Amino acid sequence: MALVIKIEASYPIVTAESILDELSTFIDNHYSDYRIFVLADSNTEEYCLPLLNWTSNNALLEADILSVPSGESSKTVEIYYNLAETLLELNASRKSLLINIGGGMITDLGGFLASSFKRGIPYINVPTSLLAMVDASAGGKTGINVGDYKNQLGSFCFPEAVFCGIQFLETLPKRELKSGYVESIKHGLIANPKLWKNIKVQNFEVLPEETGIAESIRVKNDIVGRDFLEKGERKKLNFGHTIGHAIESLSHLKGDPLLHGEAIAYGIAIESMLSQTHTGLSKMDLDEIRNLVNGHFGQFNCGTEDIPTILKLMHADKKNSEEGLNFTLLNAIGSCSINHVLTEEEVTMALEWYFSMSTEL
Repeated sequence: MALVIKIEASYPIVTAESILDELSTFIDNHYSDYRIFVLADSNTEEYCLPLLNWTSNNALLEADILSVPSGESSKTVEIYYNLAETLLELNASRKSLLINIGGGMITDLGGFLASSFKRGIPYINVPTSLLAMVDASAGGKTGINVGDYKNQLGSFCFPEAVFCGIQFLETLPKRELKSGYVESIKHGLIANPKLWKNIKVQNFEVLPEETGIAESIRVKNDIVGRDFLEKGERKKLNFGHTIGHAIESLSHLKGDPLLHGEAIAYGIAIESMLSQTHTGLSKMDLDEIRNLVNGHFGQFNCGTEDIPTILKLMHADKKNSEEGLNFTLLNAIGSCSINHVLTEEEVTMALEWYFSMSTEL
């Protein structure tokens, strides 16, 4: 039985074991006369597309497949330009539909491509990783990286629909699956204590149930429905990301790339330390958060000599300004507040504190 969640923007988010029937029906009802393009990466093309038996839907069967190499290295201006050129060569028009099948890199890249090609064509997200299901594929943020800086080009553009097929998660390596739980950790910490309690006892090497995915999506989309353009409340979803994005970029610079969820986990740990100092998060809550992060992901292998690079990368983040570094911080587990502008010195103290600690409390 598929679970359908609708938010204020009125696009369906469907979670089901297999989403082919729901996807086919949606296309037949809304885009039967559109030309269809599918964007995938090399991994999803090999492991996920075969799970979608498209022989029952002529429109899908005739879709043109656009494939890019897997990994964050494809989320670039160059790849974006090549894809736009390919769409032009294939005579794509504003009566074309783009279906993004893949993880967060594909939904970010494909969403930006769709939102900008010929000033906008409709797109559907079919996330195949847990992280993309609970975060990247929904909410309407799209983007690509510029050099070492994440999501510097992008747009706010809702998909027409999101279809989350649980069967795709069975194709994931355990490291990818574990990384995907991090956004659910964040959703629990910022807004839903019950979700946090459930995630604390979750085995991260086991597939989540549909209801768990739906609950995490609901947290995000309740917030997005009230603040699509991130003028206020949507900034809550940035918890863990101000430092986490910088750590992710640093790991690429050092030649030992972290997965996005892993980097955000470390960002959550450090920004929870900032929360204890600046917004009154209790030591008990901080210890609980650090225990969970350390238990699943250990401690980020970095030292104080990397702090200047982390700060430089943070300043390039679109959330920050000349006035300082902007954070969303926790008041308690399940509650947070936005727009805490901190100085480099304050952030440096937290980073030094974190790097001085072992993985044991």
